[in-house]
Amino acid sequence: MVRHPRCAASAAGRGTWRQGPAWSWLNPRGSGALPRSPSSRSEFWWPWGAAVVVNMAINLLLGADSTAGSIIGGIFALAILVPSLAVGARRLHDTGRSGWWQLLWLLPCIGWIALIVFWVLPEKAEGDKYNVA
Repeated sequence: MVRHPRCAASAAGRGTWRQGPAWSWLNPRGSGALPRSPSSRSEFWWPWGAAVVVNMAINLLLGADSTAGSIIGGIFALAILVPSLAVGARRLHDTGRSGWWQLLWLLPCIGWIALIVFWVLPEKAEGDKYNVA
């Protein structure tokens, strides 16, 4: 079992949730018993990369234009919607911004570029205001 270094419950031996970059979307509220913890850039980007690979595999294996490909792709997109919004908001909080900035995703190109830039930025001390338990 991998224990998250920032998790107080894991340090005390009470944390049982396997954590790390690949698991951050499955537990979007934070580390184990803690309500929220900072999200590193790798904890944000590795699951995004995995989602892109899975989506590409669905499109290649089933065909993007096929009915099965559309249904499976839609189910996959719905399955990762809430976790991706949660971890995206967590990452924006760590850069000192509100999670509502994700609405920029609705603006093609300009909004996407702005969000990617925000997500790539390092953590700021102002992001601690969102760490209220």
